[in-house]
Amino acid sequence: MSIKIQLTIKRMEDPILSGKINNYGELIRVFGLIKLKQRDGSWSKSYPAIIDTGAPISVIPLSRWIQSDVEILTDHEMRGIVEKPECSTHVSVGRINIVLGDEYGNIGSEREIFAYFALTDKIPIIIGFKNVLEQTTLHINSIEGFILEDAIE
Repeated sequence: MSIKIQLTIKRMEDPILSGKINNYGELIRVFGLIKLKQRDGSWSKSYPAIIDTGAPISVIPLSRWIQSDVEILTDHEMRGIVEKPECSTHVSVGRINIVLGDEYGNIGSEREIFAYFALTDKIPIIIGFKNVLEQTTLHINSIEGFILEDAIE
């Protein structure tokens, strides 16, 4: 059995390139909702999370994970596609239990994931592949919508 989670599409204008290139068009960003397991066993409220098929691992900002039931495994430096040291940020790496959901009340299965725990709130919640997207089916139709299909055990 599986549950379908309806992801939200946000279309936005590129503030720089739209002014430089005629008919550049919109950018598309895909969002879902995430809940984090708290220390007392309850779940946090739902937070919007970017679904990023280019992210190898999920990222959670400080104010979202600090009250959660996390296991910190090591310190690390998170980098994007630019390898310069000034383009990195310090994070903790660890495990946390999450569920994904949508604005219609659909909730996926609980899963333990590895994540980068940011030491700042200047980073949004990002859902990446490790232990999340690699265990679901993502249906992409940029006109009609995106659906994440999560197997329920």
